Amino acid sequence: MGAGIALDDDGHGDCLDRRPCLRYFLLATFLATLLLSLMAYGQWNSMFRDHDLDAFSVRLAGYEGIDLGRPAATVSPEFRVTLGTANGACVDRAAVTVLYSGVALGWARAEPRDCAAGRLERDVEVVARGQGVGLSDRLRARMASEWRRSSIGRAGARRRREDLRRGHLPGARYLPHP
Repeated sequence: MGAGIALDDDGHGDCLDRRPCLRYFLLATFLATLLLSLMAYGQWNSMFRDHDLDAFSVRLAGYEGIDLGRPAATVSPEFRVTLGTANGACVDRAAVTVLYSGVALGWARAEPRDCAAGRLERDVEVVARGQGVGLSDRLRARMASEWRRSSIGRAGARRRREDLRRGHLPGARYLPHP
C-alpha cells in the first residue's frame, strides 16, 4: 500500500500536498510586492523627482561699479539680483555667480530661507560683488561692442535685464551650485 495524495470530493488535492498552497502563496507574494513597489515609486516620485524640476526666476535689479560702454581693465562690480522660485520649492541656501562670457564678475551666498508654511514664495535679494576682477582686452572690447549695439540709456538697460532674465544675453548663463 503506497501513500497517495488524498483527493477532496471535487478531485483536487488538499493543502497537505503543499503544491496548490505554494501556488497561491507565490501569487499573493507577487501581488503584494507589486503593490508595495508602486507605493514606493509614488513616494519617491513625490519626494525627489518633482524637485528636479524646480524652476527659479532671476532678475537683475541693478548694477554698479562697471561702465559697460567702456569697461576698465580691473573692475569691482556690484550686482543686485532677485531670486525667486516659480513652483514654491524651498531653498535653504543658494550660491549666486554673475558670469559674463565665462568670467565671474560677482558672487554671493544667499542667506538660508525661512521655509515655514506660507513663506515659500518670498523672493530673496542678493548682492553679488566682485573685487578686482581682471578683464582681458578682448572681453572688454566685446562688452563695449554689445553695449553699443543695444539701445543706450534706460530702454537699453531694461531690454538687457529682460534678456538676462530670459537667458538671451550672449555669454550669460545660469550655473547651479551644489
